[in-house]
Amino acid sequence: AAESPPTPQHIRVTVAILKRCVNFIGGSTREESLMAIRTLTLGLPILEEYENELLPLAHLAWAPLVAKFTSTEPSVLKGAFELFVV
Repeated sequence: AAESPPTPQHIRVTVAILKRCVNFIGGSTREESLMAIRTLTLGLPILEEYENELLPLAHLAWAPLVAKFTSTEPSVLKGAFELFVV
């Protein structure tokens, strides 16, 4: 089997940033959660052609994202739904 080409640097950097953002989805403040959710919403589409990077990241984000669906903050709930449909 042929080796896959190396992952481009911009994709590696994007993955590193998004992995850190996952930790803040369940942030202690509304602003932390919203910033993490918005960053993931904008960043995940960049990985569309890089399934090997996208799927593990989606798996990491799943549990904290689902927990946000019980939020009483309308802006956080809206952001969670927007990220869910990405």
